[in-house]
Order: sequence, then structure tokens, then C-alpha cells
Amino acid sequence: MKGRLIASTVFMVVTAGCNSGTSDKGALATAASGPDAPTTVSTVVVASKKLRTTISLPAQLTPYEQVEIYPKVTGFVETVTVDRGSRVHRGQLLVKLTAPELASQRAQAEAAVKAAQSQLETAQAKLASDNGTYLHMVEAAKTPGVLAENDVLVAGQTVSVDKGLVDAADQNVSAAKEALRSSSETESYLTITAPFDGVVTTRNLLPGALIGPASGAGGTQPILQIVDDSIFVSLFPSQRPKSGR
Repeated sequence: MKGRLIASTVFMVVTAGCNSGTSDKGALATAASGPDAPTTVSTVVVASKKLRTTISLPAQLTPYEQVEIYPKVTGFVETVTVDRGSRVHRGQLLVKLTAPELASQRAQAEAAVKAAQSQLETAQAKLASDNGTYLHMVEAAKTPGVLAENDVLVAGQTVSVDKGLVDAADQNVSAAKEALRSSSETESYLTITAPFDGVVTTRNLLPGALIGPASGAGGTQPILQIVDDSIFVSLFPSQRPKSGR
């Protein structure tokens, strides 16, 4: 009987202890889930890196400068010193034309200059002679009765006319020289040089072809086409074209 009482007492104590532990855990869980409970967050390490993004867009490379070479005067192609793919430099001779009529015009202009200069020299000589005669007459007229006053007046008018002829002859010389300069400048257009550094991309004509000035798409075809390929050479140096004739 006594043994049973001791066992019942121990069982009650253990049961009470277990109930007490369960109650404490529930109280702690309730306290942890309250409004003042700490919040748990996830963190990562911040690092500085280059943005690696590739965007593919359609594009077309065009030269910075592109020109089609036309002649300014009509003539026959005598020589073409370059060909497609040739590299050229500013001022380099590209094409030489021939036009016999321009040479004839220049010869006529040179003859006109010489003729105008001869007329000027004749007028200057006559002015010098008439002016000398007039000065002598003026000196002689100072002696009363030697010369009539009208003769002196006529000599003075002759000198004035001679001065006008000299001025006109001088203007003729200037006009003849201007015509010669214009003819020579026109003849200089028979030589065509490169306007800038670049590469020849098109050659349409060969020596012997007759060609004249053109403007716009409706004109004759150009002799050459030159482009400034410096942008292509800088981007693709291995693709630089080779010089050629």
C-alpha cells in the first residue's frame, strides 16, 4: 500500500513537470512572434563590374568623301594614269586630255596680246613726238610774231588726242592679256588631278575616248570615281586595298 502511494506521487510530479515545460515553450513561441520580434533578411556582397551588353544593329559604312571625276572641257582622253584600286594623293595627275582647238585659241590670244602691245607702243611714240612738237611751239610762241596762236592750240589738242589713244591702247593690252589668261586657264583643265587622298573605285573610260563636261545624272559618265577610305582603313586595316594600275 505504501509502495503504491509513492509511485502515484512520483507519476504526478513527472506529469506536472512535463505540463510545465510545455507551457513555457508555448509562452516563448508567443513572445517571439510578437510585434517587437527582430526581422530576418538575406544579404549579398556588392561588387563593381563592367556592364556586358551587346546590341546588334544594321548599319552601312559610307566614305567621308566621294567624288566622280568629270572634265570641265570637251576633249579626247590622252592618258589615264590610275586604275580601279589605285591609291591617289591630293594633286596627283589622274587624267590628261587633248583638245587641239584650245591650243589654237591660246595661240590666237597670244598674237592678240602682241598686236595690242605693238599698237600701244605706236601710240606712245606718236604721243611723245607730238608732245615734243607742242612744247617747242609753246617756247617759240613766247616770241611775238613767230607762230600763230591757233597753231599752238591745234598742237595741244593733238597731244590730248594722242593721250586718249594711248589710254585706249593700254586698255586693249589689258583685255588681250585677260583673254590669254582665260584661254590658258581653260587649257589647264585638260589636266585633271586628284582633289583629295583616296582610292579609285571606278574607271569608265580609256585613252582615245571623247568626253565633255556634264552635270547631274543625265550627263555623260564620269572618267573616274574616288572615295576617301580612311575610315575603312582605320576600322579594317587588314582589308586595305593594294595600289595598282
